[in-house]
Amino acid sequence: MAHTGPQSLDRALALVDAVAAAPGPVSAKALARAAGCSLSTAYHLLGPLTERGYLVRTARGYALGPELPRLHRSFLHQLAPAPGMGDLLARLRRATGGETYHTAYRGGVITVVDTTAPVTDTANPFAPGRETRADATA
Repeated sequence: MAHTGPQSLDRALALVDAVAAAPGPVSAKALARAAGCSLSTAYHLLGPLTERGYLVRTARGYALGPELPRLHRSFLHQLAPAPGMGDLLARLRRATGGETYHTAYRGGVITVVDTTAPVTDTANPFAPGRETRADATA
């Protein structure tokens, strides 16, 4: 994907993405490699990300921070899903025997808002978040 914004912002977001994709805390050195920047640049960007609560520094490396759940709650609020959507998904799951999904299309982006699939089901093709593989199931 071509990026058109400021390189520092793109790299900071790449750091958050790399931490989110990791199975556990990630070292600054590994994050610098993932973002394609020097270790000093990584530390320069990790400082504000930890100060704002997007990441936390642990003894084993960087992990997602406490600010991210608030952002997710705001995201859901702004999508304004219909009241009872979670209950409807569960009823559909029971009736059909298949996983059910609540997706939203806003500004040219498809987002999986909620699903009945367990978050531990790594074989599940759709997880909450931005969906870039839109197809006939959307």
